[in-house]
Amino acid sequence: MSENPLVTFARDFFATMDRHDWPAVRAMLHPGHRFHMPMAPAPLPPDEHVAMTRGFVQSFPDFRHTIEQQFASGDRVVTMGLIHLTHEGEFNGIPPTGARIDCSFINVIRVEDHQNAEEWVQMDTLAILRGVGVVPDHA
Repeated sequence: MSENPLVTFARDFFATMDRHDWPAVRAMLHPGHRFHMPMAPAPLPPDEHVAMTRGFVQSFPDFRHTIEQQFASGDRVVTMGLIHLTHEGEFNGIPPTGARIDCSFINVIRVEDHQNAEEWVQMDTLAILRGVGVVPDHA
């Protein structure tokens, strides 16, 4: 049985992000793309989405995804997994700590015209804040 084309698109999208191929990431975003994330006061348009992600990767240059589960319904694909990071650059004024961080995430992409038209992400920002030393780890 072949993989759902939306799942294939999402896998390709995450792999492109993991290669830090920003022109290719941008090409995968629909002109009307909107990126929804809890820390942004409004959805980000395509160029701001790419710029924000590039900035994040400057702080965590080994940024990569491990996909644990995916499923598609209608025009949406849901991806759950881990983001692997090492804090090697300044992050929001916090100097590099060298901390290795695994951050869980859930991502939903709405695909239109074979492009990422809209995207929502929830990630374990507490794991990142603990990893960079902003929040104490009370294991």
